[in-house]
Amino acid sequence: TVSVLYWSQRAMSTGEVYYADDGTMSMVLDAKVDPNYEPTQKELEEYAQWLGIDLEKEKELMFLAREGLKAPLPEEWKPCKTDTGDVYYFNFSTGESIWEHPLDDHFKQRLEEERGKLRA
Repeated sequence: TVSVLYWSQRAMSTGEVYYADDGTMSMVLDAKVDPNYEPTQKELEEYAQWLGIDLEKEKELMFLAREGLKAPLPEEWKPCKTDTGDVYYFNFSTGESIWEHPLDDHFKQRLEEERGKLRA
């Protein structure tokens, strides 16, 4: 589900920036990607299953889970955290807000493409 929110930028006395909408507070998280990050086996398996990869029958597609977990956010997207600790993604160019990583659909589509190649 996609919702469009229009927030105003505010600053706390500490200098941290947050965005407010309907009286809620959300913090923009640091979006820097550690180039040395390697997902754990558990993270790989969880994301692979979430994408729809069968861990027993499609081991050759696990590279997609690794790529997905290591993929940086598109430049216009920033991770944000609500005051209750939930993480979502906000596009500062369009005002769009989504709960799933902006590239998740891309990796689901790639999964289907790779399955097609394997069947060919």
